[in-house]
Amino acid sequence: MPDTFANFRPGPPTPSRILRPAAFGLPTGFERYEVPGGGAILIPIGPGDRITIENTEGGQPCELIAAANGVIDAGILGATANSDAAGLKALLANPTRAAASRTGPVGLAGLRLGIERRSINLAQCGALRLFGPDTAAGSSETFTATR
Repeated sequence: MPDTFANFRPGPPTPSRILRPAAFGLPTGFERYEVPGGGAILIPIGPGDRITIENTEGGQPCELIAAANGVIDAGILGATANSDAAGLKALLANPTRAAASRTGPVGLAGLRLGIERRSINLAQCGALRLFGPDTAAGSSETFTATR
């Protein structure tokens, strides 16, 4: 006869604990955003924040813009602008393309509203252009916000 009471603990029952799968959670202080190809996102950052942009699939260019008090300045990320943000400007200016993107017109309308609320002037924009059509999958760039 098998010993069915081998794991029995005498005394009052103990409360169960919540199990959280580590594979799906992020450590405290980490955030993760996924931006589909042809999409855009507005993320607030602060001094000391480390930003890593990963080109998961490869072959997709990326533009990164940093602004403080309405002024665009790549120096916030310790870098020098190398683009005029033509991709972002084209995305926001072309409603047909915006409607076709997976971000959708509502997401881009929210992005446009966020840019306007922060008084960011894209006409005088200096962006960081990262990656290119020949970038390998999994390539990444990391920056640290100074302010």
